[in-house]
Amino acid sequence: MKKIRLAMQKNIYENYASMGSNTNPIINVNDYIYKYYKNFFLKELPENKSSKILEIGCGEGKFLHFLNLNGYKNTFGIDIGSNAINIAKEFNILNVECIDSISFLNNKTETFDVIVLIDVLEHMEVNESINVLKACYKALKQNGKILMQVPNAIAPLSPHRHHDITHLRAYTTFSLSQTLNAAGFSTYSIKSNPMFVHGIKSLIRKILWNLLIQPLIKLFMLISYGNTEGGIYTSSIITIGRKN
Repeated sequence: MKKIRLAMQKNIYENYASMGSNTNPIINVNDYIYKYYKNFFLKELPENKSSKILEIGCGEGKFLHFLNLNGYKNTFGIDIGSNAINIAKEFNILNVECIDSISFLNNKTETFDVIVLIDVLEHMEVNESINVLKACYKALKQNGKILMQVPNAIAPLSPHRHHDITHLRAYTTFSLSQTLNAAGFSTYSIKSNPMFVHGIKSLIRKILWNLLIQPLIKLFMLISYGNTEGGIYTSSIITIGRKN
């Protein structure tokens, strides 16, 4: 049954990249996605530009390209979508492979300084997600980091949970902690990804979020449930875990 499910999953992701409106992985410093990566992930990366960084679910290679633009050349990317990997190779994104994460990590004797999973876990069944994170923990160097982003189930209407047909779930701070603990991570931090200013509209949105929307959500949680339910209400949650 598991083999049938994996085969069906692989079939869905074969042309997953083509479902998007833009499959070009090349970005520049003026693009929103570059600014997003810089704001939420760059500060978590090692200062040593020779650090070995693996991205699981790399797609066409946008984040890998971002890493390269910032001087990180010892990068690797894997994805089960052959179409996405072919696009990455077409644009000269190096060291990418079409393979599932468990097979890749279990066959590697080398270890990584950082493993990145941006919008990946929500596509997996619970057992699979825990097994992948266990393999990540094993593949990290001592004091190595795992960087993750997942949809937030507590966000109003949870838009990122439902906007993709391949999403199976969204997470809360509690369910993320359950998942990380089950995978062997005891040291981690769970953070929001609040709006960052990159123009006039985003400035207005940030002000309204900070002064009006976020306090109202917090008040609703306190009245309805008696607690803040983790206190993170942004559409996604970012997690930084470390191998002790």
